[in-house]
Amino acid sequence: MGIAILQHVDFEGPAEIENWCRQTGTDYRIYRLFLGDALPKAEETDFLVILGGPMSVLDELPWLEEERQLIRALISQGKPVFGVCLGGQQIAKALGADIFQGEYREAGWLPIRTIARQLLALCLRNWSCSIGTGNNSACRKGGAPVRKRCLSEPGLCI
Repeated sequence: MGIAILQHVDFEGPAEIENWCRQTGTDYRIYRLFLGDALPKAEETDFLVILGGPMSVLDELPWLEEERQLIRALISQGKPVFGVCLGGQQIAKALGADIFQGEYREAGWLPIRTIARQLLALCLRNWSCSIGTGNNSACRKGGAPVRKRCLSEPGLCI
């Protein structure tokens, strides 16, 4: 048990996430899906990290839905899930967010700011920060697009 890290492509690895695991002595396993590794079992995972990739949740790839099933299972068990780029998109879609292609291409790391300490406590339980890929997927709140910051609660975006 420990942290399960899903890696979709060879050129987008866990980087600082893996460094943090090593520095803190945290058990982790990298599932290199691009090499054919099977997804981890929900009951054997304490924390899920989903990395990025050049694909989009809008792509019709069967393994994307299998990954979303795992995300839903872990969240329903109260286990933390963290997504980077595609991973954030996957969490949002797994929880029913309306995903669409944005007007502008965005990629990279952006600062995350909270609006209240109570919100920070909520975020740390089930946090997702989707910054976008070449497709710039995002979520919606009340029909209006909200970009860059989405919590993994349905329709809850900041």
